[in-house]
Amino acid sequence: EAQSALRSAIERIDPEHTISDKDQVKYFQWLRGTAASHQIFIERYMRVDDKADPTGWASLQERITALREEMHSLKKREKIHRNLLGRVKYHINKIQKAPGDDHEDDWKKIVGAIDQLIGEAFPPSNNELREVLLPVIEEFPDKLVENPSLRLVLREIDRYLASRPVAGEAPTEDLNTQEIEEVSALLEGKQVVLIGGSKRQQAKESLEKSFRLDELNWLETTEHQPIGLFEPHIGRPEVVLVLLAIRWSSHSFGEVRRFCENYGKPLVRLPGGYNPNQVASQILAQASRQLEESEAS
Repeated sequence: EAQSALRSAIERIDPEHTISDKDQVKYFQWLRGTAASHQIFIERYMRVDDKADPTGWASLQERITALREEMHSLKKREKIHRNLLGRVKYHINKIQKAPGDDHEDDWKKIVGAIDQLIGEAFPPSNNELREVLLPVIEEFPDKLVENPSLRLVLREIDRYLASRPVAGEAPTEDLNTQEIEEVSALLEGKQVVLIGGSKRQQAKESLEKSFRLDELNWLETTEHQPIGLFEPHIGRPEVVLVLLAIRWSSHSFGEVRRFCENYGKPLVRLPGGYNPNQVASQILAQASRQLEESEAS
């Protein structure tokens, strides 16, 4: 627009000079070639019969200034994002290098950096942040998972894992464990309800196969979802156990315990992921006695 307006101004003053103005021709050719190489379509002021009005220079100058300020703001924000992402990577690297140590301070700094990132308009679904967090996603301390910014990121990671093609799933670790056999003896041929997150078909099938279930009824959840929607599923007589994926669920979903108590169904909170070994361990630790008593009766 600026180049077209200048050419129009010169043409008004000296029409003949415009034709021989090599600088104007050179600038126009550069602009057209650059736009073509970047596959950018410039809608206005690229034709002889579509000239910019040189008297609108004040408005044009204001828009150029505003654009410059916007670009400066974006670059500043990108720098903040890079620094905070670097902080997350640094502390995750420390945790991975010394897995047996107490990393409470590192976890707090990771969550703090994520909180700042989201506050700086960083998308919680960002691919780079997701790939950084995936190797340690199940290790976050429970008390830190309630952070609203972290919950947004975890929710997006859960959606990604749920939508990822089965062929892309990492192979599950050895499932022939004593704990799985013990849980299978308690749940074989029965139905279980799992509340939380986005349904992962491969994880669902793995749990059903590992525990020899008749069915795993996976109830997907969203933020601020009314918990009353879960009661009919929990109250079904064929359901013997309720699993609550607290890492992926709204904090209020903890109130499903009341439904479980009303219907006499054991409730197991899953602080980690859906690996059958992990789930079996939590079931035995939290509900084995109740399941055994129900089996006996």
